[in-house]
Amino acid sequence: MRASPLFAFAAPLVSAIQLLEPFANSLVAKGQMHNITWTSVDTDPQAFSIFLVNFVDYPPFYTKVAANVPTCAGQFEVIVPCEVNSSYGFQFNAINGNNVYDIYAQTAKFYVEGSCESVSGCLTK
Repeated sequence: MRASPLFAFAAPLVSAIQLLEPFANSLVAKGQMHNITWTSVDTDPQAFSIFLVNFVDYPPFYTKVAANVPTCAGQFEVIVPCEVNSSYGFQFNAINGNNVYDIYAQTAKFYVEGSCESVSGCLTK
């Protein structure tokens, strides 16, 4: 008995983590909290790391912004580091631990902008 060719098209629709936010071409501000949302299925890993990456600019950039994120949570807030260049082409990647080459999912590309100027409320003597 032959498997139906329709099964080949249906398989990707029901598998793996899918990062939903931030949306394509959205603006993400440095130094602020941003919500990342995703969907998952029961065969996905229990946890993953989130990396902020940009492989559009040279040199390529990546940095971990969260670790051991529970897959079942469906959302997580991260802070975009202030030292990141303002540019287009950034993505959040769901990664297996620290292995940036083992990517479970990626968001669409977005912009990172802002100055991250903050005023500390602490005075030292």
